[in-house]
Amino acid sequence: MTAFDIFSITTSVVSITLSIVSMWMAFKSVRDSETNYNKTQDLLTSIKETSAKTEAIVGKHFSDLMNTILSIVESASMKPELKKVELQIEEKKMEFAFQKSAQEMIAKVVESGDRERIDLMLNSFERLTKIGNENQ
Repeated sequence: MTAFDIFSITTSVVSITLSIVSMWMAFKSVRDSETNYNKTQDLLTSIKETSAKTEAIVGKHFSDLMNTILSIVESASMKPELKKVELQIEEKKMEFAFQKSAQEMIAKVVESGDRERIDLMLNSFERLTKIGNENQ
């Protein structure tokens, strides 16, 4: 055997070894790619679930915020006449509630039959009437 034959056989063995190593590395690369693909799919699924939850939460709060802002803008842009009417209605409601509680209080005092409390209550109402007349 000549040196050329030995060199040829050696290079063939090295070539076969390199091809086996390259095939092994290719298979390993494919396995790593599949693993990365599966991990990426799992992560994407997790991200989709989280983003859906986040969107639901943020969407609700954003909707509430927008409703609040719109209500503020609506009340600010309401005609003054309407605001005045609303205030008058609230004032009448408060007067009615006061009158109702006063009537209940009067009924309790009258039912008790205590003359001193009845006189004290009548004096208080007279004073309130005078104050009310002075303010008008």
